[in-house]
Amino acid sequence: MTQRILAVLAGAMVVFALGGWGQTVEGTGSPDAQTAAAVRALGSSEQQLPAQFADVRGYEPEIVRLPSGDLVPVTPHGGCSSPFGGSPYGFSDACRQHDLGYDLLRYAEAEGHALGPWARKAIDAQFARQTFGTCDDPGCWMMASLYVGVVEFNSWRQGYGAPHPETLAALLGPVVAGALTGAGLWVLLRRNWDGIELPRPVLVGAR
Repeated sequence: MTQRILAVLAGAMVVFALGGWGQTVEGTGSPDAQTAAAVRALGSSEQQLPAQFADVRGYEPEIVRLPSGDLVPVTPHGGCSSPFGGSPYGFSDACRQHDLGYDLLRYAEAEGHALGPWARKAIDAQFARQTFGTCDDPGCWMMASLYVGVVEFNSWRQGYGAPHPETLAALLGPVVAGALTGAGLWVLLRRNWDGIELPRPVLVGAR
């Protein structure tokens, strides 16, 4: 058991090191007050987006009514990045609101005013409130927990910075390297060295 744990830990360390997983991305430049306010007000019917947001991101948000009754802006496209889509419990609008929050992060970064880790954490927390807020049975709570867990893990993996597209090679490369490292270490730790006759040292000048 100890050998397996050591192998897993070694593989995880390789993954984290090569992929930069969990390395917090700090904000750059002075924070943009409008964007920061929009992030804090995500989910509020009184939310005001930055004046140039539509020009930079290329769309005007759509207004929808969430299960909570709030009228909030969401992206007019996109949705839940899951094989289950919006799930049978109707998480689609919460996902689109979450997408808008991430677009605010991208907007701030593009303008040279990246907001820092607090902003992505706040957006993810709002997503959790909206998804769990639609639930009234155990099945919904389990599905919401899955969605929220994946979102929070991915945010941690990306250091809570503004999200960007990732290639499959960049995403899976560190995982493959970590798996190979862990497997190799496990084999070495399990190897039985008993009964192996080591070569005797040769003494120079011995007869």
